Amino acid sequence: MKTYCTSYPYQPPQTVFTLFADQPDALFLDREYADTPVSIIAFDPIETFDFKATQPTEVPFKHLQTLLTRYAPETHAEHPYFTGGLAGLFSYDLGRATEKMPSQARDSFSLPDISVGVYLKVLVFHHKTQILSFFVTAPSESQAQNHFQALEIRLQQKKRSPAKSPSLIWTPDQTKEGYKASIQKVIDYIHAGDIFQACLAQRFTAPLPDDFDPYAHYCHLRILSPAPYACYMKTGDIIISSNSPEQFLTLTHKGEVETSPIKGTAPRHTDPTHLQKSEKNRAENIMIVDLLRNDLSRTCQADSINVPELCTLKSYANVHHLVSKVTGTLKSEHTALDLLRTCFPGGSISGAPKIRAMEIIDEIEPVRRHAYCGSLGTLGFDGTLDMNILIRTLIFKDTSVYLSSGGGIVADSDPEEEYQETLDKAQKLFESFEGKPS
Repeated sequence: MKTYCTSYPYQPPQTVFTLFADQPDALFLDREYADTPVSIIAFDPIETFDFKATQPTEVPFKHLQTLLTRYAPETHAEHPYFTGGLAGLFSYDLGRATEKMPSQARDSFSLPDISVGVYLKVLVFHHKTQILSFFVTAPSESQAQNHFQALEIRLQQKKRSPAKSPSLIWTPDQTKEGYKASIQKVIDYIHAGDIFQACLAQRFTAPLPDDFDPYAHYCHLRILSPAPYACYMKTGDIIISSNSPEQFLTLTHKGEVETSPIKGTAPRHTDPTHLQKSEKNRAENIMIVDLLRNDLSRTCQADSINVPELCTLKSYANVHHLVSKVTGTLKSEHTALDLLRTCFPGGSISGAPKIRAMEIIDEIEPVRRHAYCGSLGTLGFDGTLDMNILIRTLIFKDTSVYLSSGGGIVADSDPEEEYQETLDKAQKLFESFEGKPS
């Protein structure tokens, strides 16, 4: 196997993906608003793998490494982006495959905990240079040329446009008072010494009209609320449409690791300097930074772990956030999958200590999170990794759409304020449907 590349006249990736959005296992990593704006479309996986965790096991990670080895090209060009390999979903509930966890929260729809494909065809959109590259990993140049010609024809097809979204009626999985009582339970666990922090979420559900187009809605949402780690994927009978602002993990071909947790939130209309001065919000962030430093130490060189950014203020479409950055260098004996396994799920959406926080989340939240708070991204043949955190994320299944929103609870959290924070975070998602929670 060898990787071949050609280029085409540039078209915006969100427009090109209209040709793939209805195709099973087509994946769009929308990075136009990220610091390194290179968007990815991967399609037609040569093999797919779904996994549902029932007990702690190492099997899925070993199998994923086998898949990477089976289809890897003979040599790897050092590109700072994905050109082929594994890509897809790692749901929050995959934590059940790495740790012994309780199973109290209801599994409302049986989404796989891993749903990935091996992608040998990858489109790379360089936003700044306006270059559209197509990478194909194939046994011969003639086979690659066939794929190049087929895509050239496909790119000439008519693209569909964003559509106006309907007004929806959203129903929460618990009442306001019920959710505030759940927050108080977390605070009680903190005062009892079980944990320092836990991320608690509530879920909203809305019925969809028969003619609803999820990808047209995504195109509308990305205009309304630009996000640096947005993505879209259809897998099985669900669609994941994410407006995520948060990076989980990246790993370069040089072994450089980075994670950027978000902790600390204020509505966009408020003075952002108040967020920076808030001891509560800074404490939330610093707790998770310490947790991630510990997570990285399991696979990174101990003296390489640093925090180049701590509680940096960043503003998004509807909220301000405090964002930190933790970096390290992967040990030579470890792989990207080792890094993912030891850090998953992200500390910013679980809590500290992580395992006990996840146990409490499973006890208190009425339904499993599934894709929400999991990760979607890539594991390259070249050993690289790029994963987001699936917050600000919509899950479409059958005739309904699901939206979850949460926040970090600490000892001095106010239940009323924490409840409002979940609505502030989800505001643009609600607005994108011209609907409000009931």
